[in-house]
Amino acid sequence: MATTRAPRPFLVQPRGACFTVFVSLFAAVLALGSGGAAVFCVVSVATVDGATPAVVIPVVEALVAAAFALAMVVLFLRDNRRATAELAAVGVDAEALVLSAVFSPLGGEERPDVRLHVRISGPGFEPFETDNTVEAHLYPGVTEGAVLPARVTPANLNFSM
Repeated sequence: MATTRAPRPFLVQPRGACFTVFVSLFAAVLALGSGGAAVFCVVSVATVDGATPAVVIPVVEALVAAAFALAMVVLFLRDNRRATAELAAVGVDAEALVLSAVFSPLGGEERPDVRLHVRISGPGFEPFETDNTVEAHLYPGVTEGAVLPARVTPANLNFSM
């Protein structure tokens, strides 16, 4: 007997098309650069010592890892853009009540994070609670009891705040 699992809430952080294209191109440049470095190493060793399997295998592994990393970045960005478009098209307006906000200041030049525990309610879906860690600059001064505007896709509980 097949059972259906309730959808898990997922915070979609909307990203524009320009950001998606930039990050995809940057990932492609990094992947091509590491792949080019791997090929250069094989050619260098092959011309000096003659290609040995001990050198070729790590280079092939590096090429496969670079291709895999590029594919993961592109697929993540594609799914994020799809979820963003779905939120815009079929999402409903909702409210996110902040139940707790815990700031975690980091040392150095990193931006601090805030862990938000929120209850989201609105028309067309049962209210749900979720925890998310986001960059503090996106929610400046958020405190317990604050009400944030949200948008939710009722079918899969993807949301943005």
